[in-house]
Parts: sequence; C-alpha cells; structure tokens
Amino acid sequence: MSKLPSNVTLHAGEDTTLRLPSQAGAGYRWEATVDDDTVAEAEAQFDDAVTSAGRTSFSRDELVTLHGRRVGTTRVRCVQRRGWETDASPLAEHSITVNVVPAAADKSVDKEGTNG
Repeated sequence: MSKLPSNVTLHAGEDTTLRLPSQAGAGYRWEATVDDDTVAEAEAQFDDAVTSAGRTSFSRDELVTLHGRRVGTTRVRCVQRRGWETDASPLAEHSITVNVVPAAADKSVDKEGTNG
C-alpha cells in the first residue's frame, strides 16, 4: 500500500489507472467512492485473470481507474472489504486527493489550423 500515491493530478478528460493489491480469493474486493463526482470519477475492476496449467485464477492486483471530469479537487476513498460483511471494518483502505487541472492544449496544430 505504501506504493500508492496520496495525490494524483489529472487534466480534465484524462484517465489514470492505479494497481491495488488483491485479496479476491478470500472474498475481498476494492470499492472506490468519490467525494465530488462532478470533479472526478473512480471505477474499481479486476485486472485480467491469470491462466496457469489450464486453470484460471484471480490476478494479484485490482485496478482503480480515475477520470478527471472538470477542474477542481476531490478525494477518492478506496476500501477493501467483503461485500457480505457490511458491519465489519475494512481489510485495507487508502485515500487519494485528486487534483483536476485544465486540459492540455493540443500543440500539434497552430492557431491557423496547420501542423506546426
């Protein structure tokens, strides 16, 4: 968990994906919630399954994709828990501050619309 950033900066319209350690084999899944979903979105999903010796198993990582929607700052809270254990404390949690800045200008086209 120490490799996960506590701050992420995105341009509006940009995505980034972070890897979170999986415990899916024991029933734990990551959930991501965003304080202000007008600034950023977050989606937790499994990485591709691993196939070895004809057997498919869970990946060792889960993925959280962050998407910058509009300029601003918000917090994403990632919590790892079993879905059926609603009253139990999470196995792990991590908070990320997401700063969304204006979209980068396209430098491949000049003001006259020609490549430059």
